[in-house]
Amino acid sequence: RRNLVHRGALGEIHTFRHHVWGERLHDGMERMLREQLAARFTDGAQHPPFIRIELTRFDAEHDGVLRVRGLWTARGERSRDVAPMRGPLFHDAEIDVHDAVDIVRAMSQALSALADQIAAGLQEQYDR
Repeated sequence: RRNLVHRGALGEIHTFRHHVWGERLHDGMERMLREQLAARFTDGAQHPPFIRIELTRFDAEHDGVLRVRGLWTARGERSRDVAPMRGPLFHDAEIDVHDAVDIVRAMSQALSALADQIAAGLQEQYDR
């Protein structure tokens, strides 16, 4: 489904008819994470990591909360001999479920927070 959606109080799906994702949600989230991580690794000594996410939930709920759940895996280019980092993708944010722009803003903020977490973990690996 390309349209942005939100859930009603009884679990029904409501579609924003005039708002569509520009790409598959999963692909867009991975791309945004890669871009945000690349911005955090700008000194030339390190390279942004390979990143993979598995979304299990991305719901704008009727109670005004965006719930993002899933798993992420990251491996820095210099850490070939180190097991990849893995962790949960867990983020809740208050939103206006009737505002597609607010939903996208909350998603971007969730990805920025996750990028900070991954970058800190990779930096720890690099410093070893």
